[in-house]
Amino acid sequence: MTDYSDEGSESSSGNEYTESTHALSRTLDSIRSTGEISTFNVYSQYANPGLVIEGDRLISLPLKEDYAQAIQSICQQAPFGHRNKTVVGTSVRNTWELDASKSNLMNKNWSEDFDSRILRNTARGLGLFQPRADPHKLLLYESGSFFKPHKDSEKKQGMIGTLVVCLPSQHEGGDVCLSFGSQKRRLSTAENSEFDLIAMSWYSDVTHEVERQTSGYRLVLTYKLFATGEDELSASTVFQQTKDLKSMLAKFRTDFPKVGRLLYPLDHLYTESSLCLRNLKGRDRSVGRCLNEICSEAGFYFMLGHTTHFKAERDDCYGGEDEDHTTLRTLYNLNGDQVSSELVLGLDDFLDYDIEREAPDSEDEGGEMVYQDLLKPRDDPYSRQVATAFMENALSFYRQFWPDGGVPSLISKFQELTKDTISAEAFDTLCASFKSFAKHPPLFESFEVWADPICQEKIQSQSSWKHNHREFILNTLKKRSEDEEWILQTFLRKIVPRAERYPLLCLLKHMSSERTGSFKKSPELYKSTLEHAGQQLYLPMEELRSGLFTGRWSQGSELVEQLKEANINCAGQEALRILEWNCKTLNENKEVWLPFENYGIYDKFLEPLLKILEANKAPPIPAVQDFLEIAHTCINLSII
Repeated sequence: MTDYSDEGSESSSGNEYTESTHALSRTLDSIRSTGEISTFNVYSQYANPGLVIEGDRLISLPLKEDYAQAIQSICQQAPFGHRNKTVVGTSVRNTWELDASKSNLMNKNWSEDFDSRILRNTARGLGLFQPRADPHKLLLYESGSFFKPHKDSEKKQGMIGTLVVCLPSQHEGGDVCLSFGSQKRRLSTAENSEFDLIAMSWYSDVTHEVERQTSGYRLVLTYKLFATGEDELSASTVFQQTKDLKSMLAKFRTDFPKVGRLLYPLDHLYTESSLCLRNLKGRDRSVGRCLNEICSEAGFYFMLGHTTHFKAERDDCYGGEDEDHTTLRTLYNLNGDQVSSELVLGLDDFLDYDIEREAPDSEDEGGEMVYQDLLKPRDDPYSRQVATAFMENALSFYRQFWPDGGVPSLISKFQELTKDTISAEAFDTLCASFKSFAKHPPLFESFEVWADPICQEKIQSQSSWKHNHREFILNTLKKRSEDEEWILQTFLRKIVPRAERYPLLCLLKHMSSERTGSFKKSPELYKSTLEHAGQQLYLPMEELRSGLFTGRWSQGSELVEQLKEANINCAGQEALRILEWNCKTLNENKEVWLPFENYGIYDKFLEPLLKILEANKAPPIPAVQDFLEIAHTCINLSII
């Protein structure tokens, strides 16, 4: 929190100044919140929300197995936020989710009960006046579900917290563990889960973990919380909290007229889009209210801001001259409008607070600045040091390929990476090496943002995909498996139609074998790949003829296996189309391959093929029937 004037900052010294800042800090610290970091309420009597899915299917409560399975069948694996991306990974979060727009709460009494009891009790517990709750997701936890420690992302501007309503459904485990600074909370829903409704809430910057659920199902309605009004403080409370503070600030302005600014840290974290007086949480809200009441009368402007502290890593290779420094990165008025940025701060600008001893507020350490870095490169000492180290490593890597080239020549080679002469696979390989040099997360992500569009353009323009490209295609598909737009526009329309038969077969095999791992939507992807492949998956006549002549027809086993996997992935019709074409080709060219040796043909191809066709109740296909008759006749003649 910033008390800021338009005078220049001037470092003050002496016991009097130090004692005054300590006293001011203690007074601000003594302001207490009217709410907690979280709430937990159990309701034995409540209105059944009347949850309906798939348009007209009413879910009975308490939740039973068959209804839980029905819900799960239309859910998707819940993702989680990682830096600037949304990621699906069951090693971090294992939960099912359904967007609120795909379900309805039909009981008209639910809204009244929710507003008058659940939301009202939540507001009182968090110290809010009239928060707004927007429906977000329907979550289904099952045995084995969990979510590792994390903080809720700001899903919409102004979001300050999360409200969770657990509908009646018996389960064990799945405790929610909260932490905020030294405060710890454990919220357990299992004991009251069978018949009661349970509401939990917490501020969005509270770290929370959902422990592993050991049995049963937990069905949850989640809401995004927004502040819409002033906190509910009585006049006597406001007066008591501001009386001493007002006189202290006025005296401070008189005693130290040249002090340009004083900074007081907020307890909670806020994004750049959410920092305003209305969105302050918990104790910050009480402190903000007090300062807003008195600052102008005491001779201060009351504003809000984000500070960034850069801690330089001393390295003789880069001169060792950079120093630690702190900036007021952005400064806002109380409505959240930015009024200034990049103001250099001194340590004595802070009220009894040592920013150098603070750990980063998040694991990303400024990762949200990646896109701004690209558009407007930062020119602070730490950024220069990181960029210099990266370029030195990159040039050293290139030097092993062009040992005789100087730095200009190496940079020229680097620029050639974007040219059409470099394939997508080669570009991706070099980028992977460069990413290993980018140890700092924002730099790593900035490089990704630069490199990904170039790689995408090269993929779009590549005319053919051969056997040696299979690993690149597979790895790219795994990374993009959740990007439906990329799969539709690039993979199915640019890669599959231009790929040779062998890399396509490898892809299909991996899709099927990893349908419970990397490719959660394997059936859809498998089927679409077969549809877009065209004639690439047809066996050439030379291979068909060669296999039949030698009697060691591995292609026959391949066709049978492909048909088997296609049926597993709900793509039986597409595989039958390929089988029909191959049989038709053999029938039309029977004079080329008849007669043939019968060794292994029946065991490897004909018998397994007949079993699969019968097991999957395949419709009669004339071309396949004709081939089977010809093959059986030839085998019988060979035996005679």
